[in-house]
Amino acid sequence: MGAQINLFFILTFLVIQIKMYSENLEGRIVGGKPAGNGDVPYTVSLRRSWNNEHFCGGSLITNKHVLTAAHCVYYSWGGPLPAFTIYVVAGQIKLETNGSSIYREASNIIAHPQYNTKNLINDVAIIEIHF
Repeated sequence: MGAQINLFFILTFLVIQIKMYSENLEGRIVGGKPAGNGDVPYTVSLRRSWNNEHFCGGSLITNKHVLTAAHCVYYSWGGPLPAFTIYVVAGQIKLETNGSSIYREASNIIAHPQYNTKNLINDVAIIEIHF
C-alpha cells in the first residue's frame, strides 16, 4: 500500500511539472529572444524558385556556401532537388521578404555522400550560390 501511495505522489508530481513546463513554452525555441535587424546576418531562408515559399533554413559559412540539412535538398520521395529550384534569401529576420532581402540562386548542391533519406543519418548538405 505504501509503495502505491509513493508511486501516486511521484506520478502526480511529474504531471504537475510537465504541465508547468509546457505552459511556460512559447513556440519551439526555449530560452531564446527575438532577433533584431542585423543580429543574424548568417541565417538564410531557403525558398522554392517557382513560388518564393520558405521551406527550410540554413547558415552562410562563406560568401558562396550555405550549410543546411540534407533533407532540405531532397524531394519527399527521396530524389535530390535540382539547384535551379532553390533561392537563398538573406537579410531578413522574418519569413516575409522586404527591401533588405537579398536573393541568390543556388548553383550546386552537395549532400553528404552517405546521407540516408530513411533514417536521416548524415543529414547535412552544402548549397553553393551564384554570387
